[in-house]
Amino acid sequence: MVEVDSTPLAKVTNAMVKTGLLPITQAEPLAAVLLPEIRQLLVELRETRAETQAHQVETRANNRVVMTRLAAIDTQLGAIDTRLAAIDTRFEGIGTRLDRIEGINNDWLNHGRRMANQYDPPAPPASPRRSKRRP
Repeated sequence: MVEVDSTPLAKVTNAMVKTGLLPITQAEPLAAVLLPEIRQLLVELRETRAETQAHQVETRANNRVVMTRLAAIDTQLGAIDTRLAAIDTRFEGIGTRLDRIEGINNDWLNHGRRMANQYDPPAPPASPRRSKRRP
């Protein structure tokens, strides 16, 4: 948005209003009565315009600050995305390693089962029963 200096326009408008009101006051007494109120309205209008312009300048400054902060946040989000991608890659590597470990563990368990099936241990000897009565 391009800033436009409204001071020359305001000066021309004031000059037009002044030249337009002077003949009215001489010709019409009602206009002479209303002239102070019109002048007061013009003063209030100028104040309102000045406040509006100040608010516009402040809003533009705030907008620039917000846009700068949003750009910084966008940069930080990009860095976070990069870190998350790296973490995801690490998790994939960990998953692959865990799958390998599980495979090795299963191989050892199967080997142990095969070895146990080959060796049939003798049954434990039967223990003699003792009577519960005491002599």
